[in-house]
Amino acid sequence: MRRLFAAALLTVAVCGRAGAEPAAPQVLELEGRLGGRKQFLNKGDDLKLDAPFWVSKGGRAILRVAGGVVLIKGPAHFVPKTDGFILKLGSLLSVLPNLNGRDYRVRTVAAVAAVRGTEFFVEAERGGTTYLCLCHGAVDVTPASRGDAEPAHLKADHHTEFEFRDDGGRLVQTPAGMRGHSDEEVMSLRKLVQ
Repeated sequence: MRRLFAAALLTVAVCGRAGAEPAAPQVLELEGRLGGRKQFLNKGDDLKLDAPFWVSKGGRAILRVAGGVVLIKGPAHFVPKTDGFILKLGSLLSVLPNLNGRDYRVRTVAAVAAVRGTEFFVEAERGGTTYLCLCHGAVDVTPASRGDAEPAHLKADHHTEFEFRDDGGRLVQTPAGMRGHSDEEVMSLRKLVQ
């Protein structure tokens, strides 16, 4: 399916090794519907940067991005950017082993997460809460409303999960259990970037 969401919620910045991936995300696999303002996308299509997209309820879109691949599950609304995504609603699982020092960001309403690892899952929920699972690597998270705030430094070798909400420029972080993704999904995305 095709799913992409227009959003401005959490920022996840990831650094790694660069590869020969396209600047604009490209649809590798699709179940359901993936659409933009006046178009539906198909396997092989490129997404226009800075344009809003959506993925239908129950849909899944796997996109090749600079540095790796992402899986977006619907219902979702997002905007692809040169340095990642704005995620308003829905979830995004990223496997990014080839960033070569480039930043990668996923922005949500609640938080800004600067990812310095390779594998993470972000879900932007209705009501402004952001769920983050650091599957493997490191991430710095700050409130979306205060990008200059001191970040919370998180590291994990295998799944560390939190919920975040922005409380007037103060990031409220609470532990959460794993949800919305699986080790099998992470492994299948890894195979696409090998």
